[in-house]
Amino acid sequence: MPMRCGSLVISVLQYYSLDTMVAAPQIVVADANGDNLPEESGKAEAGSTVTVKWPDGSSIQGLTDIN
Repeated sequence: MPMRCGSLVISVLQYYSLDTMVAAPQIVVADANGDNLPEESGKAEAGSTVTVKWPDGSSIQGLTDIN
């Protein structure tokens, strides 16, 4: 928007960018206690549904919370 100051005209341009991409979830699957029952943990955007697909073809889903 041009601004006038006497005979001097100054134009100011402002550029913005908005990142609308959601970061991919970060998931760790481990069998920390060696009982052959792996546990998964990780981070995802709150309110997301995360699906974990296991090597045997089965899968589980979980809804993420703020923590």
